Amino acid sequence: MRSRETAVLLMLLTLAGHLCAVVLQQQAPSANASKDDPVSIGLVIDNSTSMKDKRNATVAALREFVQASNPKDEFFVVNFNEDVHLDQDFTIDVSRVYKALDQADAHGGTALYDALLASRDHLKKGSKYTKKFLVVITDGSDNTSHVTSSNVLKEFNVANSPIVYCVGLFREESDARGHTVLEKLAKETGGSAFFSDKSKKLEEIMIKIAGEIRNQ
Repeated sequence: MRSRETAVLLMLLTLAGHLCAVVLQQQAPSANASKDDPVSIGLVIDNSTSMKDKRNATVAALREFVQASNPKDEFFVVNFNEDVHLDQDFTIDVSRVYKALDQADAHGGTALYDALLASRDHLKKGSKYTKKFLVVITDGSDNTSHVTSSNVLKEFNVANSPIVYCVGLFREESDARGHTVLEKLAKETGGSAFFSDKSKKLEEIMIKIAGEIRNQ
């Protein structure tokens, strides 16, 4: 009698174990579950005088970037020269993003560091999604900000800072200081930095960045 009760008990325990395993398997996220979730992205674009002959290529590349991103991503647009302009707040409406990209008129100096800190703060305050990114395009070093590169690197080197992707429209030998700052910022936040003085490569770079963000 005891052996029969023991057999029944063992059968019930085995069945319970199988049920637990099934439940845990259903609840556990797959390896790709966290990839390609919607994210919040700030587009931070240099609008200084030196960008005048690069604006068309930059806007075209950013359009490709938006099209290659997750359709549910939200964007805001910051155009900067010596001042920082939030030309479009958070939106999933790509037509509004395109309008903000098109409306800028390149002139003035380059307050890159001010723009980075303002964009980071805007992401922290108003973003809808957990994953946050900044995509920065500039053609040279900062020359008018109220903060230094050291301040910026320190401010981004904290928990929950956005991941930063930097695109420098110049070669290292033409602007070593700007190159170093962008590389450090991208590396310390988990992003990447890309450099090219050829406008034709810009769309390729932006599509690559979109792919990396979707697979974070």
